Amino acid sequence: MGIFDRLFGKKVNKKRSTEEQKEVTAEPNIQRLKENKDIEGLIKAAQHKDKQIGEQALEELREITDPGAVEHLIEALQSCDRLIRVAAARSLGKIGDERAFEPLLNAAREEKRSPRCYLDALDGIDHSDHIDIIVALLKEKEHAIYDWAIKTIGKIGEPSLAFLIKALSQEKWSNQESYHVTLALKEVGPPAVNYLIDALRHESMEVRKVAVKGLGQIKDSNAVEPLIEILQDEPAKVREMAAVALGKIEDERAVEPLIQALKDEDSDVREEAARALGGIGDARAVEPLIKVLKDEDALVRRSVSFSLKNIGDPRALSSVIDVSKDDLQHGNCQVRRDAVLVLGYIGDPRAVEPLIQALKDEDFGVRGTAAKALGEMGDTRALEPLIQAMNDAFYAVRQEAAKALGKIGDARAVEALTAAMRRHNTGYKAAKEALEKIKEKQRDMKKSSVEPDVEKLKEKKDVEKLIDNLKDDDPLVRLGAAETLGNIGDERAVEPLIQALKDEYEGVRKFAAISLGKIGDERALEPLIWSLRDKTSSGRVGAAEALGLLGDERAIGSLIKAIEQEDKYLFKGAADVKGIAKESLEKIKEKKS
Repeated sequence: MGIFDRLFGKKVNKKRSTEEQKEVTAEPNIQRLKENKDIEGLIKAAQHKDKQIGEQALEELREITDPGAVEHLIEALQSCDRLIRVAAARSLGKIGDERAFEPLLNAAREEKRSPRCYLDALDGIDHSDHIDIIVALLKEKEHAIYDWAIKTIGKIGEPSLAFLIKALSQEKWSNQESYHVTLALKEVGPPAVNYLIDALRHESMEVRKVAVKGLGQIKDSNAVEPLIEILQDEPAKVREMAAVALGKIEDERAVEPLIQALKDEDSDVREEAARALGGIGDARAVEPLIKVLKDEDALVRRSVSFSLKNIGDPRALSSVIDVSKDDLQHGNCQVRRDAVLVLGYIGDPRAVEPLIQALKDEDFGVRGTAAKALGEMGDTRALEPLIQAMNDAFYAVRQEAAKALGKIGDARAVEALTAAMRRHNTGYKAAKEALEKIKEKQRDMKKSSVEPDVEKLKEKKDVEKLIDNLKDDDPLVRLGAAETLGNIGDERAVEPLIQALKDEYEGVRKFAAISLGKIGDERALEPLIWSLRDKTSSGRVGAAEALGLLGDERAIGSLIKAIEQEDKYLFKGAADVKGIAKESLEKIKEKKS
């Protein structure tokens, strides 16, 4: 019987028989069953109607380490009760008997829920006689099983390589299955390098392809020269993979061979060679890549453009933009989409106008991609065109336009986005998120405008600017200015801050008061005492705190009266005002003593 027949043969029916369904009426002695090594008795006890007895039996089943119990435990893997199967698997893993290897593997395959418990048990068994079976598991579709095989092959290491090569040469492997092999080789790591280098000349094409992929995954520099040879004389698909692998290894020795590969007759090889050169980032590739910008294949041109951007040579950007602008006129919409992607990726200001023009393309995919690219670039020149794009016939374009406006963050888009939310045809969520981003950006801008570095603000011009900001139309600007002037402590701000105690916005009045307290000028005493009668608790709290900072004993009577007033009229926020006023009284008394 072959490996696959043994592993993937007929499944066992786990439905309970009539006998198994009968409840055990006599109470079993778990300790005696354990001492007598009565596995069958423990299995029956695990199904007892008394849950406590069942749990005790299961616990004993999990802890069995007697090799003589292996056969019974293997039989228990067929139980219709999952808890019994799991307990048996755990014990088999502890015992580590090779007889349990295939039964545990079959149990993992048949388990409708997670097979992890059986795979964990397999880790306790020596794998040296089962490598061929483990390699075969790389063909499994169940993720947990092939993932276990990948990691186990990594643990086995070099001894698994001959089995891998043999299996690759004798069986047909899908792309996904070959990828599992590549991941397994990566797990093996450096010990696999020499073996894989030898496999580059294997007669089987499948073996050679996996060897190239594996060397790329491991990224060992010893593979560079052999891969360069493959790049020059193998079938196109293997040459393409060799270019990918060299790009992952990122060794400068590969630069010249990859430059030569830019002239390969196969477009896929040229595309991957260009991408690899971008990954290595060597300036020697700039001029050859610029020449390939005129390649007949659009995917090659796109790969070249991305690589030139990655290398970062300014000489190349003009050429990339020119080629992309030409591609925007191409009859194939996919070529135009690729051109938009390139222009967005390079992020050069010269790309903005071509992208704005692309918003009018006949293909909705080009228009949507252009909107997204303009959002990433954040250039305000795109503002009006993007607002117009929110009227596009296609929902996807309208949505990308809304997102882009949110990223640009210009307040001029608020009206259009608000209208779009009411129409519900742009994508309510996209428009709402865009509005939130704009508002957040505007708040940050205002905050930064009134919270510059304190040392710099000590210069005359900056303080005067903040004083001017106390008269700004935006209350948040006035508030920020009032708070920052207190942190600076410049006496020139005293009179303007006294005037700010009459501001219509309570937050401004509060911070103006506190800042006056911080500056400590006695000119603020009477205005602050007057502010103890502010119509809002926030204003009164600011005045009370400021008087404590000022520390003038002439404020004691007014603070006591303010506390009494809060008690008498039960003003909103009275507790806060009273608390701050009492603290201020203590500060003044401490200063006086």
